[in-house]
Amino acid sequence: MNLRSMRQVCGTFALLGSAAASITACGSGSDFGTDSAASLAQEALCSGRVVVKNQDKADFASGVATTAPPSPAQPDVCATVKCVAFDLDIDLPRQIWRKPGGVQVAIRWPDDTNILNLFVYEGTGQQQGDIQVGSQLGVLAASAGSVLLRSVANGHYTIYVALDPAGSVDTRVPFDVVARVQFDPDVRPIRPLRPDLAIRTQSHVGFETPSFPFFGDPDPAPGETCYDSEKAEDGARTCLRFDQSFANIGEGAAELRFAIPRDPADTSHNVIERTYFSDSAAHYQDTPAGEFEFHSAHGHFHYENFAKSALWATDAKGRQAGMAPVTTGRKVSFCFEDESIDDGLWGMRGVGPRTYRAPDCLVVQASDANFDYLIQGLTPGWVDLYQWYLPGQYLEVTGVPDGLYILQTQIDPDNGIIETNERNNCGTVRVRLSRMGTPQRKAELLGPGPACK
Repeated sequence: MNLRSMRQVCGTFALLGSAAASITACGSGSDFGTDSAASLAQEALCSGRVVVKNQDKADFASGVATTAPPSPAQPDVCATVKCVAFDLDIDLPRQIWRKPGGVQVAIRWPDDTNILNLFVYEGTGQQQGDIQVGSQLGVLAASAGSVLLRSVANGHYTIYVALDPAGSVDTRVPFDVVARVQFDPDVRPIRPLRPDLAIRTQSHVGFETPSFPFFGDPDPAPGETCYDSEKAEDGARTCLRFDQSFANIGEGAAELRFAIPRDPADTSHNVIERTYFSDSAAHYQDTPAGEFEFHSAHGHFHYENFAKSALWATDAKGRQAGMAPVTTGRKVSFCFEDESIDDGLWGMRGVGPRTYRAPDCLVVQASDANFDYLIQGLTPGWVDLYQWYLPGQYLEVTGVPDGLYILQTQIDPDNGIIETNERNNCGTVRVRLSRMGTPQRKAELLGPGPACK
């Protein structure tokens, strides 16, 4: 079956307007739970259509990527699995690119246990003269991807989304697609483009046994809540584990550069924040942002004082009680990166293309006469997420009694990163702890908590 016939079978769809809208593509309905070869193949036949004809409106679609076998009716990038294809029609007003920018195509999927790859072709990618105009591989620790088709000409394009079987847990992964115009920040007045880090509340708190083989930590025994490295380094015994995430909702990227001395006699561990100006990427300012440390157990570098967490007791009305928290923890980053697009900015203005990725943050990307630099950061519109099962994502709660508590998390507590707004770096959630001191200990996330004090 050729590409044209495939689209006739599955149909096309388009939605103009609401940024919150989502379309269910064929193949993502009631048969989603099946895993037969026939259902995989049928889902992979599904395609859709997105239209960009207005600089103020986004168009949305969705689909399901699978491990169905490849089809000869698709480009070589779909050589290992059948891609999900979407027509992309761009019909924008003339001279729209007098203001620098482009059409951004972005995808997102539920979590980073799977990897999706994104490709955009002028035409279908199968005809002579068709060229690939954008691509992004999911690689590692991501649940979104994007490309910016800068100053793109009107015409017909094709979006392909492919599941990477080697890097994915599931054989079927639902995803959303959005396409819209994204302009660069206004040049004038010429100014530094600052980030604005904003905390996002926890979605998970618990006492599960963690597992993350990437860093070489052996899995704890069943029922254990702490890694051996956490026990050895911090004396941890009972680990209340939770996720942490924060978004960059500012105009500019939060870019950090770890300056690793080339001279063995230089013992400095400086972290530099690079801020770009609105007129040119060649115009920037470097500012001290703190220090890093090398973590020998995991073989990578940490940005110190990245976040602070604390567990507070509450009074009878659920308000924060006491002069000091019950227990505290301190989080160091190991890879500041664009992991997902912020939910509140999906399909909205101000979302940059994915720029900072793992494992790029762990390898030297720039050098000068004195230093090698590890570069990591967070692009406007993106979220960095630290899952509960990662090493270091915990509070030690041995001896903490049953009760209601407030879990408070603060990003950049020492204000090492220069931002436009320091008032949204802290957030809280309410937590109930029960059966403490027993193997049946339990933590319940009850919802958002009060404003930070």
